[in-house]
Amino acid sequence: RSIDRLYAELAPLSTGWGSAEDVIGVMCGDFNSTPDDDTIRYMTGLTALDGETTYWTEVWAALRSEPGFTQEPSNPNVATFAKALGLSRTPRLCRRLDYVFLYGFGFARTVAVDDVSLCCTEPIDGVFCSDHWGVVADLSVEPL
Repeated sequence: RSIDRLYAELAPLSTGWGSAEDVIGVMCGDFNSTPDDDTIRYMTGLTALDGETTYWTEVWAALRSEPGFTQEPSNPNVATFAKALGLSRTPRLCRRLDYVFLYGFGFARTVAVDDVSLCCTEPIDGVFCSDHWGVVADLSVEPL
C-alpha cells in the first residue's frame, strides 16, 4: 500500500527532527491521492498507522474553501496520459492530487502562509506542462 511506503519514509523524518518549535518542514508534490485517501488522512493526523500518527498542515485546506482541483478533464494531457496507460476512456473527474504540507506550522516558530494558488493552468505555446495543475504556496518564515 502506498501509505505504508509513505509512512516508512516519513516517520523517521518527523520524529527525528526535534521539537516543532525548532523545525519547519515543507513537503510538496504529486501524491496521486485525494484528500479523503488514507495517505492524506495520515499526513494530516486523521488516520493512524500501526498506532502512530503525524501532523502536517495541508496548506490549501488551511487557507482556501474552494476544492483546488489539480487534475481536470479540461487539461488535454489527462486524455493523453489515460490513453498511454491503456484506459478505455478519459477520466471525467476533477480531483485534487497535488499538495503542499507544512510540519511545525502553528507552533511557537512563526510561519506565515501568505498565499496558495494553482499554477500552470494555461498552456505555453499551446502545450500544458503536465496532466496536473501545480500548487504554489508563498511562505514567510521568522528568522531564528
